[in-house]
Amino acid sequence: MAGQWKFDFGIGAAADGYTKITADCEYDPERGYGFTDLSRVTARDRKAPGVLKRDLCIPVDTTFRVDVPDGIAELIASGIRSSRL
Repeated sequence: MAGQWKFDFGIGAAADGYTKITADCEYDPERGYGFTDLSRVTARDRKAPGVLKRDLCIPVDTTFRVDVPDGIAELIASGIRSSRL
């Protein structure tokens, strides 16, 4: 699908087909995604089974920004515990 991104947040290796996002992935307009304030992001290895569930980034009062074209967009997120999407 054109315009589809798959992000794997955390410190370990990226899952196949995913882009690894670490706590130091600062928003870059040319790249089109990243955290807006790196001083508010940490990462942790939970040692959970499965490459997508093992590790995570923890943003506190900051945003992971993704530039998407105008129009209709669909967000599918796994493990999100916030209603602020």
